[in-house]
Amino acid sequence: MKDIDLSDVVVSDITGAPVRLGDIVVGPTVVDLVRYYGCAPCRRQLMALGARYQSITDSGGDVIGIGPRAAYQARLLVDRRHIPFRLLLDPHHQVGRAVGLGRQPLLRWIFDLRAWGRWLMGLLRAGQGFVTGGWWEVPAILVLDGNCRVRWSHLGRSMGDYPPITETLAQLERVIDR
Repeated sequence: MKDIDLSDVVVSDITGAPVRLGDIVVGPTVVDLVRYYGCAPCRRQLMALGARYQSITDSGGDVIGIGPRAAYQARLLVDRRHIPFRLLLDPHHQVGRAVGLGRQPLLRWIFDLRAWGRWLMGLLRAGQGFVTGGWWEVPAILVLDGNCRVRWSHLGRSMGDYPPITETLAQLERVIDR
């Protein structure tokens, strides 16, 4: 997984303008690759990173969120949930494909009780937006270095499968300290 270069991947911002990742990743960065911006566990994760954003930037890191669609839901997260970092759109799943992010099987989506527990916690803490994603989509967390290369990743296997925020921040610190 390490050493995947994402610098030439072009996504868009929430206004539709193209954004080349190599132009905005200038230091160690956490990338929250959400299922979609209305997903309750994904919103919870974005809010947790947002609550720690000041300390992340103070230590020399950054955060971006990338989702496949629904710019209006990303705008709502920025405006109403006060997500302080950039949210981007990747409708062709270029980042997920580049890092090997898979899909969850239908039976896992239906019967994974831990995933439904994560959804319920996300619903209670962050709310559920409109469903704009597919049941098969899974999240991921990436830590990139300043050259936009993946230095650590957690590829989710089911809905809301995120590592503990402390693990993500520890991995970011390792990249910052290099």
